[in-house]
Parts: sequence; structure tokens; C-alpha cells
Amino acid sequence: MIRKLGIAFISILTVLAGVGWWVARKAGEEGGLFGPRMAAPAEMPRRAEDLRISRAGSNLIEDFLKFLQPFAGRGAIPGEALLRFASDEEYRKFLASLDAYGLELLGASAGSRTLRVRVQDYRDLFRAAEDGAEAFPNYWVNLPPYVDRESPGVQAGAVGFGALALRWLGIEGDSAGLGRGVTIAIVDSGIEAHGAFGDRSVRVISLVSEDLASPHGHGTAVASLAAGSSGQLSGVAPSAELISVRVTDGEGVSDSFTLSEGIRAAADAGAQIINVSLASQGDSPVVREAVEYAQSLGAVIVASAGNEGLDSMSYPAAYDNVVSVGAIDARGEHLLFSNADNGLDLAAPGLEVYAAWLNDAAIEFSGTSASAPYVTGAIAAVMSQFPGMTSSQAVALLIDSSNEAGAIGPDPYYGAGILNVGRALNSGETGIYDAAVASHYYLPDPSNSQLTWLQVVVENRGTEPFTGASLQIESLDGQQNHVLPTLQPGEVVYRSLLVNGYRAALDGSVTYGSSISLPEGMDDRSPSDNSRRSDFVPAQK
Repeated sequence: MIRKLGIAFISILTVLAGVGWWVARKAGEEGGLFGPRMAAPAEMPRRAEDLRISRAGSNLIEDFLKFLQPFAGRGAIPGEALLRFASDEEYRKFLASLDAYGLELLGASAGSRTLRVRVQDYRDLFRAAEDGAEAFPNYWVNLPPYVDRESPGVQAGAVGFGALALRWLGIEGDSAGLGRGVTIAIVDSGIEAHGAFGDRSVRVISLVSEDLASPHGHGTAVASLAAGSSGQLSGVAPSAELISVRVTDGEGVSDSFTLSEGIRAAADAGAQIINVSLASQGDSPVVREAVEYAQSLGAVIVASAGNEGLDSMSYPAAYDNVVSVGAIDARGEHLLFSNADNGLDLAAPGLEVYAAWLNDAAIEFSGTSASAPYVTGAIAAVMSQFPGMTSSQAVALLIDSSNEAGAIGPDPYYGAGILNVGRALNSGETGIYDAAVASHYYLPDPSNSQLTWLQVVVENRGTEPFTGASLQIESLDGQQNHVLPTLQPGEVVYRSLLVNGYRAALDGSVTYGSSISLPEGMDDRSPSDNSRRSDFVPAQK
């Protein structure tokens, strides 16, 4: 990335070096600052205010410099630009005269009326913009940064999933039919042939030239988590149809123009769910519009939040109309590498899950790249379970059926909650009782920064209300007992306890445990979530 930014900086310096010459030429042509061509000044003006040129009341230098700024921005590909046009006629007319602008054509999309061009001189691009083209950067799109157990974003004590992710998500018994009749597109590095997909044929769309299309296992891993159908490499929706839409080269690198074309191609091919486990730092209009186009055809886009440990998501996950997914470990804890954002929708397994790879191999796969396809597969599974349900309705059900985590309500680390596929699939079944200790959330006292409260959050994850559940909270200070009020399905309640800050400071941490039990006669469907332990560690000063 440092090398790429350096190239961009040099490119802009080169452009600025030619600005004086270009202004002089324009001014001479228009009889501006320097008057007629024959009346050149003895020396160039020394101050910016001396370079003002009247052009319909605008400042040519300032306009040009403002125009250049996005092309030196974070994630912009040096020497490339995208040109978009308001009408098909303007698009065709400009395409026919491209050579006259000194721009090299790299790609063309009639559907979005967009051209991808190589730029040798940004003055030529500025001239195209003055002639009616909307010009903006083409951004790098990459696989999210690689994550493994040694990565700094994987906190000490984090627990991987291995082959148990489906069970952890509440998928038990015969799940072979989940996803039947639903089409998933994996917009990624391509899906390679693998035993994880059984005898199913995978439709292939490639937007990458053959000389750049050496195999990469990322797309195969992602596809296996969404729709694998073989033993420990089974996905959430093993009967779903798969479309492989390749948009990256053999190094996992793509760009916003190619990604937008991949999303459009997936939608045109009939995909109902489109998974994008890719990341870009640039907000590209063509990608935004491709998402909207896919939605207009009834598709839902699911994207990984990113692995940089930032307080904002990568694109396209950052778009409001994309289902964004963050990563958790097998304790249900937010993984530090997973980008956090108030717009996050859901969290799903993202540490050491079993996935397919090249040459019929299997790997332990980590990152939000893994989390997104679990949600993609869950959408397909729900749609197959409830015939007639749209992909958007399936997303809404999964959000409503997610497990509360962290602070009560949506938050930047878990979104609406942690994916629970079994809960969504069983949402139409009556007679399910399931009380859960959803989280231990440590909250600083708003009136005294020296104090911290523990909120023990309880959730009704069943389909029936319950009354009189008993909650116990244990610590070094003893045990608290609470009888809870009636909780409706999906309802959340909490009980608070002041943290023993003195003991935490003295010992380095203090441990709290909690457990919940239903009244007699109510069999808890999932007793594994009835208790929780956590350590409060005071902040280092």
C-alpha cells in the first residue's frame, strides 16, 4: 500500500508540474492573463492569486486542483479513472471519440454507461470532465487482510470453531435440503472444483483475463461455508445453487469497476443472494449503483466488514443497503480484527472454521471473509424453509432471530446480534422454551468514572413466553438471586451489579458468573446458553 500511495503522489506532482504550461496555453487561446499568444510575460506569476483566469467566473487552477483531489485519495488506483455518462447517446459518442482525449480504454460497461480508462495526463481527464463526463477514481478492491492465530487482532484466549460452526449456529439433524431452490453468487476469486460441492455443477462467470486468472482458494473457501455439501466441509445451505463470479486476479486483487460488473452479472444471472467477501477503502459510485441494480432485481448483497480492526467498515459492507457481517469466536466474543461500525448488521463465526481450499484441500479459515458466507447461507436456508419468502424477508427474520450480544440493542461490535440459524428456522414452531444469559456487559457509571457496572443480560430465545425464571449472579462478594418477570419471545431484560473495582485493581481482574433456570415443567431447548462467566479487567492508566 505504501508503494501504491507513493506512485499516486508522484503522479499528482507530475500533473502539477504541467499546470503552469497548460494555464498559459489556455490563457493564450482565450486572451486571458497573458493576452494574445505573441504577448508572453517575462516571468511566471509568483503568487497563487496572480494565476486567476476568468472563465465564466471560475478559477481554472482551483477547479483543476479540486478535481485532482479524489484521484490522490486513499485506495485510488494511480493512473486510472472511471467516466460515467448521463445518457446512452453521450456514452456512445464519447466512446467513439476517446482517442481524441488521450485516454486509453481499459473497460466499458454499457449497462452502467461507464468507461474505465488509463490516464497519462490528468489534464486530458479534466478536459473530458469539462465536456460532460463525470470522472471519479477507480479504487483497489482486495481480499481482506489475512488473519490467523498469530495476528495481533486475535485476542488471547480466543476460541476457534473448527468443524463445529454449524452446530454452534443451531443447525442440527438432517440439513441436506437447506437452500434448495435458492441461487447464491460468490463474487470473489472464483470457485475451484472441489469435493466439498459434491456432484453439483457450478455456473462460472469470469471478468478476469486469462493471464491474470491463476487459481486462488479464497472464493472456494467462501463458497464452501455458504453451500458446501460434504461432511466437515458442509455449509449452511448445502442444496443451494452456486454461481462463481470471478473478479480478482491470482493475487486476490480487483477494482471497483470490475466488482461493480461482477455484482451486475450475478444479478443478471438470477442470483438471489450475492456474497462479497472483498474490501475496498473507496466509496465508488459504480459499486453503489451496482448494489442498487441487484436489489431492483430482488437480490440481497452480503459483505464482510473487513479485518483491519477499524471503527469503520470497508466497502461495500459500509453501504446501508448491504447486509454487513462482523466476526466472533466460539465464545461469542467480538474479534478485535473485525471492523466495528454502528451500521453493522450481524456477527457470525470468523475464527478457524473448516473450509475448502485449492487441490481438494481443507484449511482453518479466519476473518470476516468467513463470517459473511455464513449469513449468505443462512438467508438461503431460511428461504428454502419458508417457500415464498423473499431474500429481504429472510434477512429481516435472521436479524429478529439473532442472539443478543454486548450492549442491549444494536451496537458497533455485534450489530443486531449474533447469527442463530436454528432459531430462525424454528421460528414457526410453537412450544419452544429457551432462556439464555445473552451477555455480560461492563458499563462505566455515567456519573462517576471510577465506578463500573456489570449488566447481566437475559434473553428469551424461544417461541413461548415464560414467567418466574431464576437468575443467579455470583462473585467474590457472594451471590445475588433474581426472579425475572414475564419475558415474551425475543424480549431482553438485564440485572445490574456494581463491579468490585478495588479487588479488580488489587488482583488484576475479578470474575463474575451467572446462570438462569426456568420454572419446573419448562424444558429448556438449549441449556448450553444458560450460564456465562467473564473477567473484568480494569483499564490500564
